[in-house]
Amino acid sequence: MVRTTTCGVFILFLLQGTELFAVIEPTVVPQGSETYEPLYYTGVIENDVPYGDGTSWISVASGAVAGHPRMVLSCAHLNYKKRIGWYGVGSTRWFLQWNQSGKPSNIGAAGLTLSGFYRFNGYASLVEALPGSENHSNGASAKDYVVHYHVSQNTANGYYAPLLEAGADFLLSASRAKASFIKKISGYPSDQYQSGDPSNYRYRMHETVPFANKATVSFWPYMIIDGVTTYGGNSGGPIWGWVNGRWAHTGVVVTGDSKTMVGVVANHPEGMSLIFSALQDQFPDSPVFRNTVAVSEVGAIPDAGTLSKTFVVSRMLGTTQTLKLNLNIQHPRRGDLVIALRSPQNKTVTLLQSVSLKNSSPANLVASLDVAGFSGVVPNGIWTLTIKDVYKTRSGTLLAAGMNITTR
Repeated sequence: MVRTTTCGVFILFLLQGTELFAVIEPTVVPQGSETYEPLYYTGVIENDVPYGDGTSWISVASGAVAGHPRMVLSCAHLNYKKRIGWYGVGSTRWFLQWNQSGKPSNIGAAGLTLSGFYRFNGYASLVEALPGSENHSNGASAKDYVVHYHVSQNTANGYYAPLLEAGADFLLSASRAKASFIKKISGYPSDQYQSGDPSNYRYRMHETVPFANKATVSFWPYMIIDGVTTYGGNSGGPIWGWVNGRWAHTGVVVTGDSKTMVGVVANHPEGMSLIFSALQDQFPDSPVFRNTVAVSEVGAIPDAGTLSKTFVVSRMLGTTQTLKLNLNIQHPRRGDLVIALRSPQNKTVTLLQSVSLKNSSPANLVASLDVAGFSGVVPNGIWTLTIKDVYKTRSGTLLAAGMNITTR
């Protein structure tokens, strides 16, 4: 026998003084629009929750792919119930970009069965210590975060949203002139339709309009945002932040009240580093992830001058393991050139030194150069390639350049 339930509790209006203010709430996403950022990375998670007597019910939550091509970020209470314990390893199902009129399991959708999950230590003991049937406290909510993974398959077709590890700092910042700190929430607020669902929207994807409401700390890194609701069913739903022209994952929705707020567990570097370190053990067939970056432009290498070009690296997990620089340079005498690469942390490694005019040197340079000296460096940021012509009378051209980075 299978029964159904949903995760989370939320509601709609704010009474301030004697005036009634509208609260930001989610609206259904038109079918076809779920392929745009950040909705592209949003999906439904289903899990069979055991009763202990051979029966179960299907629990539904929201999730998002961010920070890694095989991860799904969501809430821990999808996989833990009081007096039942942890469950769902090998049976949690992921439905990317779900936007159909019906719950996946009810209409025979298969989804992707995830391999396992990581969670923060302490969540279970905090929940079990609560009196009676209570399953929420600020302390427990601060650890209500789970990262699912698949050891061999990507969870969003090989793509993944940027993950802002300092999401807590972003969510705590209010609007100001030079930094808008705009946010939005996506997911599946199924309890919004408990009183009726004439349009069959209950399991369709939803999103809020962008908002600038500031979070406040309830129990670090569990935070409250007033004036916004996503109703029940949206636990695990991503809260996005507008960062450098893109929506970045900043945390997950885990709670709400009967009035006008959402509670989120914000991303923070300490927690993310622990989870990422644990996840590296789960990918024995592919422990290293690669990023290939093209140079910003090609161009002329001035005679007795310097050409500088940049590579912009983003969304890479871990630290640099290997780096390869691919160059195609046209020049009458490659020995005229000094080639160097500078990291985002301003560390410079010289790749090619000039050769004295007394010595011969071939023309041109078409090569893939293994670059030592950047092991352990965080790769995200702006890398600068400099090509310096140290002798007069000859000039050249950078025809192409690319950089391959592997990280662990």
